Amino acid sequence: MNLNDLPAELPADEQAKARVIQLTAEQINKDFGSQVVDLEKGPLELEHLLDGVRMYLQTFPWRNSEKLAQQLYRVDLKERIIRDVIKNPNISEGLEDLTNEIVRREVLKILMRSYFSSSKPIE
Repeated sequence: MNLNDLPAELPADEQAKARVIQLTAEQINKDFGSQVVDLEKGPLELEHLLDGVRMYLQTFPWRNSEKLAQQLYRVDLKERIIRDVIKNPNISEGLEDLTNEIVRREVLKILMRSYFSSSKPIE
């Protein structure tokens, strides 16, 4: 996954993209209630978010859908996405799909919050 896979509304400016990635990392950590993404790594790239989420998800029993669903509740993924991923017989493929969906959803949260915010949106 790369930034081109995200909505067209993503800022074209590199500094604004970096801000979106930073805010997304903070949102991921908040939603999971854990240090999923290391914010001390310096300038964050999209790959840092994907790696952090992937490693965090690997700590859960993959087929225990209740426990996984509890963790994903705060991310606000559609239940259909969670079910499809859990049913995937290829665990590594399912993990990759879930990681991408989580990061995509968290980026969208940041963009929507910025768009509807009374303060200046990320440009």
